[in-house]
Amino acid sequence: MSETVDSDVDEYDELSELRQRQKPQTQPSVDEAFDLDDLLPTIGEFGKYQKLLVFGICLPACIPCGFCAFNQLFMADTPDDYWCRIPELLDMQLEQRKYLAIPKELENDELVYSKCHTYGVNWTQLLESLEDENDLTTLEPNSTWPVVKCSQGWEYNTTNVWSSIVIDFDLVCDQDIYPTIGLAALNTGGPVGVYLFGLLNDRAGRRLSYFTCLATLLAGSLMTSLSKDFWTWAGSRVIVGLTIPAVYQIPFIISLELVGENYRSFVTVMTCTFYTSGIMLLSVVTYLERDWVRLSYITSLPFYAYFLYMFVMPESPRWLLMRGRLGRGPHDTGAHGPE
Repeated sequence: MSETVDSDVDEYDELSELRQRQKPQTQPSVDEAFDLDDLLPTIGEFGKYQKLLVFGICLPACIPCGFCAFNQLFMADTPDDYWCRIPELLDMQLEQRKYLAIPKELENDELVYSKCHTYGVNWTQLLESLEDENDLTTLEPNSTWPVVKCSQGWEYNTTNVWSSIVIDFDLVCDQDIYPTIGLAALNTGGPVGVYLFGLLNDRAGRRLSYFTCLATLLAGSLMTSLSKDFWTWAGSRVIVGLTIPAVYQIPFIISLELVGENYRSFVTVMTCTFYTSGIMLLSVVTYLERDWVRLSYITSLPFYAYFLYMFVMPESPRWLLMRGRLGRGPHDTGAHGPE
């Protein structure tokens, strides 16, 4: 009886083993079998394809990234000298006008014309009281005239700075904090943009996130150029600020993911070099173009060209690996074998 049972057990084991052998064996996918850092040495850490993408696409995308971050410093530049505007005296010579209407005050142990105060005089009535136009040349300021704050705007010495939001929006004296508020608005957008575009990176991939970032930046730059008051301008800088880290980080990260570990330090240095060269180029642009509105247009122009990258920029290989899509085509694969 026991021999029969043992025989049945042996037959069952053999049958189970045979069925197991006949089952189709599933091969582990590349995504399951490899970490990306293990895959790159196999297919090539820095082949011709990777060099073409890094030097032809990702690194050039870093050049103008500093434009829309640092152009604000030039757009909000404050002239060295300014004084109260007196419309009734605009026909007079500048020095005569300042001598008559602007009180002097002590600044750094030196008497200079006040930047924020004028004499509170009814200039129309005073001019009408003069019997002869020649009396203008002999007219002297009176120490009994009251001194008041500027109420009709300012005139500016435009020798060095002849166009800025400070001049257009009169952001001086009691409003001299406003350019700093604008800079804070730009920097406020940064952390929010990092979070929002980080979510988009994870859900939709870095390619879509990059081009969404470009569109947002260009919309904010266009609003900047068209702004007619400070608060519209500051709001547009918040929009631009949303993109300041992301528009640089996305091509930088893709560059790192495209190459092997042995080349990442080199790519990091090259990315910083291209970014720095863009900032140096900005100094040339601002020297040649002093109008802040045109400067805003000019510094946003390069970003329009980067929409052509839609046809050639690869997706993040790590994102593809996470999604199980690595190796599905030239626009999906983040790394190709050596050529």
